[in-house]
Amino acid sequence: GFAQRSLLEAEHVMKEIGGLDALHGSLLKIACSEGFASDFLPGALASFKARHPGVDFSMWVVSPADATRRVREGDADIALTFSLAPEKGVCVEHTERAPIFALVRRDHPLAARDAVSLADVAHHPHVLPEAGTTVRQLIDIACALDGLLLEPELTSNNTAAMYRYAQRTGAVMFTGLLSVRDRCDADGFVVVPLTNPQLRERSIQVQTMAGRDLPASVRAFRDHLIDAMQAASAPPAAVRGSRRPRMR
Repeated sequence: GFAQRSLLEAEHVMKEIGGLDALHGSLLKIACSEGFASDFLPGALASFKARHPGVDFSMWVVSPADATRRVREGDADIALTFSLAPEKGVCVEHTERAPIFALVRRDHPLAARDAVSLADVAHHPHVLPEAGTTVRQLIDIACALDGLLLEPELTSNNTAAMYRYAQRTGAVMFTGLLSVRDRCDADGFVVVPLTNPQLRERSIQVQTMAGRDLPASVRAFRDHLIDAMQAASAPPAAVRGSRRPRMR
């Protein structure tokens, strides 16, 4: 709340008065959803570290709600998270659409399709994240509206486990593009758009504490993160579909 924000700003002012390089010796505290933790965010941290060697990081991988809470309460400087609705107590520094795709092996019967529906996926072995994730929430809504029952052969709270299982068995996995774009082609996958409109009702948000005067290190990383997201928004070659999906 206000007291935590005041404390954070006091620390920022003391650094400025001390004449210290604002980015040297800084510890950036970042909370993120699991979908960003394997590839995208570590890559963004590494490229920022190359520019600013004096900056260190603390990264928590938590649920979207917990990532937002940590920023709201001042425990984290920045949250990178999926969102289905507006959040109170945070400043949304950047947002872009994050539709859900079907991830299939290149030899899968659905791999040659320009787009598929959940009803199409239901006829093939598939995996699902556990209840409570944004992917699962939207899939459950879409299934309810279509009167569809999905029967996954694996349900998990771990994206990496589902990814490797899908790679070995050929099961269909559901994912956002940013979560897999840097590795899916090399791992033998293609990403196929899903036609159910409910699966496009999700966004990625970069969040900071509402009303906080951000220190230079946080501002610099925020800008770097947004640049990295925008650079990654063009679909990779492994995305099927005549209208190549964008995440904006």
